[in-house]
Amino acid sequence: MGSSPHMVGFNATRAFAQLGNLHEAKLEVLLWAIENIYEYHFNSVIFGMDDGDLTHMILIPKAWPNFKR
Repeated sequence: MGSSPHMVGFNATRAFAQLGNLHEAKLEVLLWAIENIYEYHFNSVIFGMDDGDLTHMILIPKAWPNFKR
């Protein structure tokens, strides 16, 4: 995807230096991916992950109040 002239910024970097722990890092990476998918108008995307905590954060956000943006 990054080789397309219309998607030059798709692989842009983002600073993650201020993250406090692994859960925050995983959540930020997922949010970055979702923002990029939205920005490039992909309308059918499946995200796969093998992290039960991250999946739980998304499906039951009330259980993870410290991870609100």
